Amino acid sequence: MGSNFGFIVVTKMENKKAIENYINSYSDEKNELDGKYINLCINFPIDSFILKYLEGGYEYNIHNTFNEIKPYLRDEYKARIGNIDFTKEIFNNSNDIHKYKFTAVTSDMSFLFEKSVSIRNWFIELGRVSNALIVYMDLEYNGNRIIYFNGKEVDILLKGDAYYDLSIKELCAAIEMFTKSAKDHFRYI
Repeated sequence: MGSNFGFIVVTKMENKKAIENYINSYSDEKNELDGKYINLCINFPIDSFILKYLEGGYEYNIHNTFNEIKPYLRDEYKARIGNIDFTKEIFNNSNDIHKYKFTAVTSDMSFLFEKSVSIRNWFIELGRVSNALIVYMDLEYNGNRIIYFNGKEVDILLKGDAYYDLSIKELCAAIEMFTKSAKDHFRYI
């Protein structure tokens, strides 16, 4: 069984059009996010991880000629990455807040999602344009990585699943204690 990492964007329902417009500005197709499940292809700005993915990633059957890679290349130094599973659901029984999930369909694509700076930045920008409450990456058994929260880019890795056993109050207290400790530490550097 392979990995299926994904990015999750949590935002108010009123921001659906902003998400749709942003996705469409990076896609060859016009995507309407009315359905619960859609298969997306997104043209991401190229970085070295995207090039490695286009070459065949870490599979045994690599693409080693330009003609094999060329169909995925787009203008403005972008590359078409797909088929990304897209789902939309109501968040925590609130009709006003939706959770949009972009899931990698292969282990190689999961590795790409985890490592690509370009893709990470694309999702941070999606968080900004959609006034997201939070954007994070589901790393399955490796935990979750929060990349955008409360209007700011962050990088918080919640490893494993032990934090699920903490109450919200305990988790917030741990993060607050860390923040205070880190601020004291950097004051002396």
